[in-house]
Amino acid sequence: MRQNYKRRGRNKAILSRTRNQVRAAQAAIAAGDAQLAAEAVGNAVSLLDRAVARGAIHRNNADRRKGRLMRHLEELQQTS
Repeated sequence: MRQNYKRRGRNKAILSRTRNQVRAAQAAIAAGDAQLAAEAVGNAVSLLDRAVARGAIHRNNADRRKGRLMRHLEELQQTS
């Protein structure tokens, strides 16, 4: 059980950091600033990849989230 608590705490921290960065990327996209959005999406993708490497989330889950972010970023870049 102790090992489970440690892993749960570690995963919770990783997921919290990742979700916060994904939200920041979504906010940057919604704001319409392509430069800021590209940087935020890059950071979010990096954190998602790290979460997969550490076993906090499934690979397909991260790929789905990255795909959605990239699709929205592309739409923003094409309109601006």
